[in-house]
Amino acid sequence: MIFLIKLPETTEYIIEKIEKNGFEAFAVGGCIRDSLLGRVPNDWDIATSAKPEDIMNIFENTVETGIEHGTVTVVIDKEPYEVTTYRIDGDYTDGRHPDSVEFTENIEEDLSRRDFTINAMAYNNSTGLVDVFGGRDDLENKVIRCVGDPRKRFEEDALRMMRGIRFSAQLGFSIENDTFKAIEEMSDLISAVSIERINVEFTKTLMSDAKKIMIYHESGILKNILPELYKIDSEDYNREFSAVEMIKMGVNCADLCKKDLACRLAGFFIYINEAIGLENTRKILKKMRYDNKTISKACELLKYGMRNISNNKEDLKYLLMKLDSVEMLEDLIDLKAAEVDTYLEERKGKFEEKSEEEKKIESVGIEVLEAFTVEALIVLNNVENTLKEIVDNGECFRVKDLDINGKDLIAAGIKPGKEIGEMLNKILKEVIKNPDINKKEKLLEMIK
Repeated sequence: MIFLIKLPETTEYIIEKIEKNGFEAFAVGGCIRDSLLGRVPNDWDIATSAKPEDIMNIFENTVETGIEHGTVTVVIDKEPYEVTTYRIDGDYTDGRHPDSVEFTENIEEDLSRRDFTINAMAYNNSTGLVDVFGGRDDLENKVIRCVGDPRKRFEEDALRMMRGIRFSAQLGFSIENDTFKAIEEMSDLISAVSIERINVEFTKTLMSDAKKIMIYHESGILKNILPELYKIDSEDYNREFSAVEMIKMGVNCADLCKKDLACRLAGFFIYINEAIGLENTRKILKKMRYDNKTISKACELLKYGMRNISNNKEDLKYLLMKLDSVEMLEDLIDLKAAEVDTYLEERKGKFEEKSEEEKKIESVGIEVLEAFTVEALIVLNNVENTLKEIVDNGECFRVKDLDINGKDLIAAGIKPGKEIGEMLNKILKEVIKNPDINKKEKLLEMIK
């Protein structure tokens, strides 16, 4: 017999041992979805008709991790495996957890409470695939669809709206019409979800297919979680584009940036930041509960993100001195290239929306902009080459790269204190101008 899904050895062992004791057991949820997509699942969840106390009797080493919801962790070779009794959920008055659960012996009833059809499948070797809601067809058709009534699913847990969009981003799927309509109708429910949970879904979307963040906008979710972005139109900000245009451009810019969280956040906020200022952007990132390191890096990139980068080697080393990192400059170059491309595409898009008469008048302007864009990308490529030359030559751009340190200055008669730092920075600026003088003897001569 050829099995559809190859279960891990331990998962198969747990299921078969439960079956030998007279109960059903299946691998369920995301692991089945990922297996059918040819992906390697991160973990394997098991659902069973056995009650928690039965599981604790069947296996020697167990932990009561969520026994009120029917979950027992089975530990085998020091590895944990969650085994949960089939259940029917009661009402969700807190918008996240069921008020009560009722155990059942029917796998189909258990699957009916799950969020999306692609996550509502089960499998074991004896029965094969259990797919009563068309999850496999939706995988083949690349569709995100709720199990049953989407409005009921979202009332149970409003975060499911963002999860659906996140799955769409990660898998490259579309969202089924009725499911999307329900998200539009119920988007205000997201306001009751904790910002920490929202952050997880927003970040996963940003890091998967950033363009899908526009679905958060189109559905009304983004306006509920970041209303500040939409106030730009009503405030007296100096701006070229509307709030929605800046969101769209930010999404496109982020999608072109490398898959580093701070870089993608900088890409998303680069146009918004120009309107609201760095401190307001920093407040939004803090509100979204990003960690200080990520916020600091994103804001540093935004600080320089709309400035031109000179290809002059001396200027570039001064910029490196401020950024204190080759990687930061590489990320800044990446952000600049993404921003230049995004700006051109937005202007071209607006040009195409104009009448034929307006196009005749403005066509020269678009041609000039395209030429400037090509020139800007050439400059950025040259900057990359100059940066490589600086690194390959081991040229100094940080105090710690000087062939002299604070102890040397003290030994030379400079009093300990802030004067040491000031002197080192002064020496660094001279070394940036003339790399050949970065020799201890020459630098000591300078301070005499």
